[in-house]
Amino acid sequence: MKQLRKIGAYIWYSRLPGKNGLGFYTTATEAIRDGVSLERKNIIITGGYKGLGASTVEALAPLNPVIWLPARPQSFANCVSFAKSVSNISMNPNIFCEEMDLESFNSIRQFADKWKKENGPLHILILNAGVGARAFSETEDGFESIWQSNHLGHFLLTNLLLDNLKLGAPCRVVSVSSIAHENAHINWEDISGKNTWYQPDSWLAPVTAYSQSKTANILFAKKLNEVLKGYGVSNSLHPGIIENTELDKNSGNNPIILFIVLLGKIFGKTLAQGAATQVYLATAPELATVGGYYFDNCNIVQAAPHSTDPKEMEKLWYLSLESVKKWLD
Repeated sequence: MKQLRKIGAYIWYSRLPGKNGLGFYTTATEAIRDGVSLERKNIIITGGYKGLGASTVEALAPLNPVIWLPARPQSFANCVSFAKSVSNISMNPNIFCEEMDLESFNSIRQFADKWKKENGPLHILILNAGVGARAFSETEDGFESIWQSNHLGHFLLTNLLLDNLKLGAPCRVVSVSSIAHENAHINWEDISGKNTWYQPDSWLAPVTAYSQSKTANILFAKKLNEVLKGYGVSNSLHPGIIENTELDKNSGNNPIILFIVLLGKIFGKTLAQGAATQVYLATAPELATVGGYYFDNCNIVQAAPHSTDPKEMEKLWYLSLESVKKWLD
């Protein structure tokens, strides 16, 4: 009973508005401050044609930016259909889809090369796409797929577009992490876990793989904020547990994931509420010079110590550079 009271108190407290007046119930549109305009600002949003990404696009489109939505080849038609729908509703014709697969460094490089050739400054980069906990698999580049999809792919994309971000000063980079980062350090000695901790019959292993990738998101965002010093800011966030989540897809009926999905249906946010924090980070005037932080419910919160350790941050940056160096040349 005591534990239930503690859980109830946490749920109640987490729903209170923060110091900025925003909180759990704030929607993506409500997170946009009065008078904000993104007229002709260039924005790239990974995974921007479904889920949280789609809610983000729907909120930002009426502000008249130019939005690019990288989409996997098998989802490209869905992206185009979504872009047309949002353009019609928002009266913003400048929403474009381009092919890109985070599980292919070659695909990421092709997207970045094309984008750089046709465009100049990049003002906002929202690293929203990702995969949930799932069975072990490797990408064509030889990395564990959750690690590449949720971290290395975005790391490469950001570094390929770094000059464009600097041209877009003051730029912003927003990384979607998760409260799941609290559950796992990065397994430096064996990140992939192949044939070791990532056993095919393990319930916990996919969750661990997902959680370490979310730790990487926070460490990456903090280091990137240093790299962008003088040009812009980088922050990370937890969107919340979402009531209509895709987290259970490809999870193989993992009981841990199914329990989280159940919690989402009972206590979770809508997609519009889940997208609020990344929209706030991308647009709020008061955050133009605020970087290197982790946000939840549109307010700064404390991330787990292992995700803010400067030594871990440096180690991840250089390990990641080593992993993708062939594609940065």
